[in-house]
Amino acid sequence: MHRVTILYPNGKDATFDFDYYKTKHMPMIAGKAGKAVERFEIAKSIGGLGGADAPYIAIGSLYVKDLEGFQKALADHGAEIMGDIPNYTNTQPAIEIDEIVE
Repeated sequence: MHRVTILYPNGKDATFDFDYYKTKHMPMIAGKAGKAVERFEIAKSIGGLGGADAPYIAIGSLYVKDLEGFQKALADHGAEIMGDIPNYTNTQPAIEIDEIVE
């Protein structure tokens, strides 16, 4: 199992439409990837340690059963997926792929 984590940086002028992300963007990615994606999660940041601002405004996680299939879907639909970002945020995400160890 792998996890694709999408980190949206927080900042003074950062905006994020959680409803759009939840109802349109993440389901679109999961739909394009088909059975390669088992599920997704969305985290809404509420703060950092000791009352500091959270470094990210939002974090999306896709749990991927078939990394090769997922990467093929991204190659086929990446422009559409990336082109949708301005519909819900004015930030540029960082993306990380991890192998779930336990």
